[in-house]
Amino acid sequence: MATVEMDLDGLLARLHEREHHSVPFQVAAVGRGEDMATLLARVRDAARRAYELSLQRHPFDPTTLYGEPSIAKRSVVAVIEDGPMSDEEVAAWFEDFAAHLEGHRVRITAQRAVSRVPQRMFDDWALGPDRVLTAFFYFTSGYVTTPNGSHFKRREHALVEETAERVVDLVQLPMGTPVVDRGTAEFITTPGRQADELRAHADDFLGVRQFTKTPPRYAGFRFGLENDAWLQVHDPELGRRATLDRLVAGLRTLGPHLDYAYVRRDRLVIPDHRLYSSKLERDPTEAEERFDGWAAEEYAVAPSVAQVLNPRHLAKGPALDAFTVENLPNGRALVVARDPEPWLRGLNPEPEVLLRATQAFGRLLPSSSELDASRESSRE
Repeated sequence: MATVEMDLDGLLARLHEREHHSVPFQVAAVGRGEDMATLLARVRDAARRAYELSLQRHPFDPTTLYGEPSIAKRSVVAVIEDGPMSDEEVAAWFEDFAAHLEGHRVRITAQRAVSRVPQRMFDDWALGPDRVLTAFFYFTSGYVTTPNGSHFKRREHALVEETAERVVDLVQLPMGTPVVDRGTAEFITTPGRQADELRAHADDFLGVRQFTKTPPRYAGFRFGLENDAWLQVHDPELGRRATLDRLVAGLRTLGPHLDYAYVRRDRLVIPDHRLYSSKLERDPTEAEERFDGWAAEEYAVAPSVAQVLNPRHLAKGPALDAFTVENLPNGRALVVARDPEPWLRGLNPEPEVLLRATQAFGRLLPSSSELDASRESSRE
């Protein structure tokens, strides 16, 4: 007797709706079933097996998942979007996937649309012309090496456990609707539940948001894949200084856990820590182009209106007379411009202010050879 129920027609219908680009699907236990952590592990194994079989059919373009499966309330959700994505190939992938789950009472269906999360509104905000103040974080963490030899910093699960309540406090909005992001899943949750949701599932992509439609307000915090994260607060009723104060509160709260943090403008909803000339509307420095989590222990990407510096940064002797310096636990320092306005009026700081700060930061800003040496030392 088959134990796996699968709505293949519904899955293919969703494929057609999305013009053969992707299929979001979900796997739910039937009856009492298994606990969600066990189900998540089984889904990952089944997806891995389906990928291996697709690789045999299409050696150069196998069907695979976007990211990792995630727990969303009472089901595991995932998305396939790579590969030929024809009806025949998608059907074969799901049949292989279901066969590997045989023996477990589960139901495989197209993922329900998350109608309550106003994704179209978020997309409109993200595509808007405005660049909003954004705090970028690099957490103190160890290095991990993947099976293919990649070497990078990775935040620890204990960090989420320790900071969950504080992270949620940073995105509070009056009458805000709370949203949790976990992997490929996003859903509105009960007020007061966001911190528990973070602690329960420390996935790679993990975040919390709040929003209001009228007036249009948004606050979000999201952990990245490695040791990075970002924080945004956008409220048309808040001025530049008040918005900066909200972000500085985030730097102060999380500062003891950081290698480095700084504030600059970026796109609303979908900021990116990587820096390009199109984003800055000027040519980036080499440090800005190449800076990543592995360099944050030793260097700053550029002077900023506000930043958190660690003892290694401070030992390089930056001249911080134009900034207030607040000592934080773990030897960190919160460094904020005494006069923020020249830093906040445009996309970039006023040229004279940036030039003076660049000279004052001195050895804190890396040269090309220092970036190379820092990269090599991170691999040892």
